[in-house]
Amino acid sequence: MKCIDCGKPVSKKIYKRCVTCCNKRRKGANHPGWKGGLAHCVECKKVLTHYIHGTKCRPCAFKGAGNPAWKGGRQITPNGYIYIYAPEHPSRIGKRNKNVFQHRLVMEQKLGRYLTKTEIVHHLNGVRNDNRPENLVVVDRNNHEHYTLLILARKRILELESMLCK
Repeated sequence: MKCIDCGKPVSKKIYKRCVTCCNKRRKGANHPGWKGGLAHCVECKKVLTHYIHGTKCRPCAFKGAGNPAWKGGRQITPNGYIYIYAPEHPSRIGKRNKNVFQHRLVMEQKLGRYLTKTEIVHHLNGVRNDNRPENLVVVDRNNHEHYTLLILARKRILELESMLCK
């Protein structure tokens, strides 16, 4: 068999073209997957080297909900606090970690504004994953320790009074 382009003999009878002509035809606009130039990721605008993940590069395709290990964007820290994935939150812009504490998000919704860096959200009952709005209070960073000790003292006083009344 001969190549249909150049006439050279073809090594296997199943091919119509020789290796040289076949490679020439598969470059640029002759390639079956040609899309008119270099393709770019729709999120980060990087040049795509392959189309395995569609219109996104690998890092963008496997980010957030696209990741196979995605659990809804909710994580519990070893300390008992709950993290929520919120990449658009103002405190996370420009930072690698896109998680925000859930109690801060709940308090921001309740107040209708974003919290500052000096404001701390305190859990009244001391349970760190109890993020009900009625259980949360905003405390200044300077007064947080005093506020925590005051609440503990009040609880202890109530316990002692209940023991005396028995």
